[in-house]
Amino acid sequence: MVLQTRRKSGLDTEVVRRGCVRTLGNLGVFLPLLLALARQWRLGTLRELIVLGDGADWIWKLVATYFPHVVPFLNFRHMTGHLWNVAHAMHGPGSGASQAWVQQAQWDLKHDLVQSFLLVAQPGTYRFLSLIVACIGCSQR
Repeated sequence: MVLQTRRKSGLDTEVVRRGCVRTLGNLGVFLPLLLALARQWRLGTLRELIVLGDGADWIWKLVATYFPHVVPFLNFRHMTGHLWNVAHAMHGPGSGASQAWVQQAQWDLKHDLVQSFLLVAQPGTYRFLSLIVACIGCSQR
C-alpha cells in the first residue's frame, strides 16, 4: 500500500492519495506488481520513502535492492513479538520481569528513546536486539 499525505507544520495531516498491490502469489508474482506501482507513483524520485514491514528478511532485502533510499520501520505489533523474544531470553518466559521489560521497552520506543532501550541490552540477547535494531532503522547502512 502506498499513501501520499498532506503536511502542515511538518506533520502529516491527511491522506490525499492511496495505491495498493496485493496477491496470494509468491514473490515472483508480487515483485512485478510492486515495481509497476513504484513506477506509477515515481517512488524512486521521492525525498522521503518509508516502508512499514513485519520484520521478515525478504521484505527488507527487497526494499534495500529496489528502494535503497527508504527508511525501514517495523510495525509495532510485530516489534512487540520480537521484544517478547528478547524478554524471554533475558528473564525467562512468563516472568513478571519479562512483562515489565517489554512494557518499558515499548514505552521507550514509542517515545523515540531508542538509545535508552539499547542500554538495557544484556549478553545473550544480542541476536534478538540486532533484529529489532535493524528493523526500526537504527542499524548501520
